[in-house]
Amino acid sequence: MAHSPIEHCTLQGAASVRLHGRDGAHCTALLYGGQVVSWCDAHGRELLYLSPQSRLDGSAAVRGGIPVVFPQFAAQGPLQRHGFVRTKHWQLEPSDGRQNDRITLVWHHTQADHAEWPHDCRVQLHVQLLDQALQLELDVKNTGTSPLPFCAALHTYLATADAASTLLHGLRTDGQAQHFAEPIDHLQFDQTQPMQLVTPQHTLRIAQEGFADAVVWNPGAGHGLGDLPPDGYRHFVCVEAAQLRPVVLAAGARWRGSQTLRALSLA
Repeated sequence: MAHSPIEHCTLQGAASVRLHGRDGAHCTALLYGGQVVSWCDAHGRELLYLSPQSRLDGSAAVRGGIPVVFPQFAAQGPLQRHGFVRTKHWQLEPSDGRQNDRITLVWHHTQADHAEWPHDCRVQLHVQLLDQALQLELDVKNTGTSPLPFCAALHTYLATADAASTLLHGLRTDGQAQHFAEPIDHLQFDQTQPMQLVTPQHTLRIAQEGFADAVVWNPGAGHGLGDLPPDGYRHFVCVEAAQLRPVVLAAGARWRGSQTLRALSLA
């Protein structure tokens, strides 16, 4: 019998799912938050950053990996910062046997769940390992009878040995490479072209579909974040696929947005 590429596991005691790729790569997602927290290549090298001070016990949002931002971006609305799905428990959808090379995590919301956000919807996160690549697709369906407004993002923390020595090419600004020697919180509207992140140890191609915008973030020194070590900012940069302007879904309609991270070279 063939070994299943999908493995139920725990990470620091938290219920998780691990997906194994054909080339030996693997990624791990928490059911808490529906959040991918690890992506290792075939040689075991970690390509995402997870803060060692982030708790995985469900008491707070997890800092690192790829948090799902929905239905609100940042503090641009009445809900908690970046919305509430990253602090909810998701479920693993059973495989139908036809596509066992990916996992699908799902979260359902009804009006009765949250008085501040009276909308019915289903949110799915499809996670797939491709050849030297990780692809995430966020799939939102309006299961209610009234219009569904939302913003969304995949808040991707990409590992680097040194943020100050890391460059991001392809951001639609003035054509210059983006440096990370200083704190940055940049919202880039209408970012459709792929980007390339060059770190001291690897190069990644970052492409997105469905998401209209991108966010580039690093808090820098003196960040004051309680779940991040003082020097933690040096070991990641965030390049997020984002939908910063609200999408409004009609009853029964669906929206999809994806981000694909592909390792072009590894030192």
